Amino acid sequence: MRTTKLLTAALTAALTAAGLVVGLATPAAAAPVTDPERYSDTPVGFGWYLSANKATINNWANQYDMRVTGIEVNGPDNYAAVLVHNSGAYQRGLSGSASWTTDETVDTLLAKLGDKRLLDLERYVVNGQTRFAAAWVDNPANNWHNYKWYVNSTESYINARLADLGGRIIDIDHVSGDQYDVVMIPNTGVDQKQSWTLFGKTMAEIGDALAQHDARLVDVERHADGKWSAVMVKTDLPYWSWHPNASAQQVLEMQANKGLRPIHLKSFVQNGETRYSVIFVDNLDPVSIKARTALENGIGNNLPKRGFYLKSVDGNTQNWLNGDVKFEPASMLKALHHVHAMRRVYLGTETLGAGVTWYKNPSAPDNGGLCAYQDNGTPITTQPVADNLENTLKGMMEQSDNRKTDAIYNRYGPAALNAASDALGMADTQLNHRIGCTWEAAGQVKASNELTLADAGKLYEAVYRANSPYLGTGVARDKFTELADPGTWIFSSVMKQEADALGMSVTDRNAFAAKMWGAFKPGGYANAADGATCNESGCTALLMRSTGGGMISLPYRNFNGVETERKYVYGAFIDGAIDCGLGSSTDCSQESAAMFPAVQASMAEMLRPHLKSALASFMPQRAGN
Repeated sequence: MRTTKLLTAALTAALTAAGLVVGLATPAAAAPVTDPERYSDTPVGFGWYLSANKATINNWANQYDMRVTGIEVNGPDNYAAVLVHNSGAYQRGLSGSASWTTDETVDTLLAKLGDKRLLDLERYVVNGQTRFAAAWVDNPANNWHNYKWYVNSTESYINARLADLGGRIIDIDHVSGDQYDVVMIPNTGVDQKQSWTLFGKTMAEIGDALAQHDARLVDVERHADGKWSAVMVKTDLPYWSWHPNASAQQVLEMQANKGLRPIHLKSFVQNGETRYSVIFVDNLDPVSIKARTALENGIGNNLPKRGFYLKSVDGNTQNWLNGDVKFEPASMLKALHHVHAMRRVYLGTETLGAGVTWYKNPSAPDNGGLCAYQDNGTPITTQPVADNLENTLKGMMEQSDNRKTDAIYNRYGPAALNAASDALGMADTQLNHRIGCTWEAAGQVKASNELTLADAGKLYEAVYRANSPYLGTGVARDKFTELADPGTWIFSSVMKQEADALGMSVTDRNAFAAKMWGAFKPGGYANAADGATCNESGCTALLMRSTGGGMISLPYRNFNGVETERKYVYGAFIDGAIDCGLGSSTDCSQESAAMFPAVQASMAEMLRPHLKSALASFMPQRAGN
């Protein structure tokens, strides 16, 4: 909570033919800062509700020091709300339940606005009586902004008051006919922006105006007759989007899959269904935006789940998009089998030389992707192969051999493997079936396996953390690394780009690359999507999974010339239906081919600044440190 002394301003009110007019007197000169709620894409913690009562919103806002910045009334004690964390550029003196109000009349709202300034004003009716909900901020002397608000006023009256104030509208709500409620501020100083307000226009007209002015929306309200009123400003952010007619699920997916922050959320009923109008701005840092763009290059306009994650081992999370969202990991989850086996080696209850038998499928004995099961799940045991644990784990991790994975699954059983994920704190991970084998085999749960990027990070961080590493610091951990794909190739192109930009010689770059090491496991497969048209040449839509994650270690030289390591756990995924086209002859090969390169590029973009810093530490001039 800010401790700045609040200024109490005089209130004036008058009834006019157009409606009630409310304004605040101007105090002594101040040095205000711009409002960030709708005008900044600086990443911030935020929250939002499509539908919640006041107590729920207040409890959450108070617990997490959020402040309400936008409110819409869905019905009696039911609201759609957007909130931001009260910190950094978004910090104001009022947060939690003190940042908004409901059930106000004009008079009661006036009485509470002496030291506050309106951000959002919403009209509704309770038992035939007009009431207002409002989101506000404190308006202290050291950040004082003049503003006016007008209720039940005509377009012509509002425009006249805008001219008097030299202002721009920041919030608009349609009342009925040619009557509106608005909040406006002087269009000067830090608040100055090119701005346009549209009253009662069609969606097409709003779209034309946005294009004409190269503008973006900051507020948009749907009328009962399907027309819209909107407030727009000259485009001042790299990314924003408006979705005027979306389902709740679509709103959730758009926000989560792109890492966006809603600045406006409005519900309405159309054909008996609740729909939403939402305005988003970006909420990702520049590095994460590049990682997101890389993923989107592999999925086009499709909307499957996707995410990325980078965290310093024993340190902070660097990048995150859907890091806690469950996805089907495919072979990426074989790392769980691997770490469980190596934990047993570490504890002395297993040896790398122990005998293991795995089985070839007679119909394709050289196909490591084909397990030895009939379609009904009956094991085929006519071609057993005697091997040892070390070779079996190596085949599972390096070649992703499903037959050898099946042998590890049989050796330890799903209960032990799931217990291992629990011991590692992987609370959202579940092994339901044999990876790469039929669900019909005995003991299977006929459901997708589940993993999150954060859980995958916990697995690798547990192995490579400084204190109490899960596999110790000796042979078991060394073999865990040795038997896995190092994953360094994922970052080779980015490393070369950054080394060239620093002017590093090829010899020095290769020496740096030789000191990189890690452990990595990818995964992926594709099936026909629900509703797809398939024939002998392929399907029009596929349910595709492309995943990967691991640990990477970068060499780093401090100013004394001492070399250390910086370790990171990382991962990325795409999981969902991809529409490959309208024709039944489409085989999805182009889309399938683009998937893993997109996942790889996303991981590489996250690590790019850390690679640059590490490379620079080996340069004589120590550039970039």
